[in-house]
Amino acid sequence: MNRRSFLSAGAALAALSARPAVALPADAASALAEASAHASASDRRLLIVFHASWCVYCRLFDEMLADSKAAAIVDRHFVTLHMRALERKPEMQAQELPGAEEVLARYAPKGAGLPYMAVIGKGGAEVADSIMPGGDNFGFPVTDPELAAFEAMMKAGAPDMPKGDLRYLRQVCVKLYKKS
Repeated sequence: MNRRSFLSAGAALAALSARPAVALPADAASALAEASAHASASDRRLLIVFHASWCVYCRLFDEMLADSKAAAIVDRHFVTLHMRALERKPEMQAQELPGAEEVLARYAPKGAGLPYMAVIGKGGAEVADSIMPGGDNFGFPVTDPELAAFEAMMKAGAPDMPKGDLRYLRQVCVKLYKKS
């Protein structure tokens, strides 16, 4: 079971029972440390995806990651940590890990918006993120400049990623956006 599935399965189990079968991280810092350790142990980088329930582009990015071929590409190069942040409704805020917004603030420039992504290397150093050269967050990439910035982020995070894999991720983004 990959890390993304592990965290999602754990969250589902926690929602269904008073005593989760999978121990969930106590806070965002613990989740980050655990995911970072897993990434290092598996010789991959960490891709943190900050998202919220109200964010349409966050759902599109999740759909991209649900594509089996796209998921395989991403999982080959990254351990993905989804971190809920900036929720607006109290019932959704209750689902944020304590400290999630502090972790977001550690990596994202103020006002970056969601989804915000950061690629983290060994030692916690940021390798790349979803901020384009002009300072805007591409979130879910749809325009040519956003798609180019997304490809650049993925390539910086996974220098050995083949061009065909980058092209496929781009095609899935375009397809999902047109479908939405």
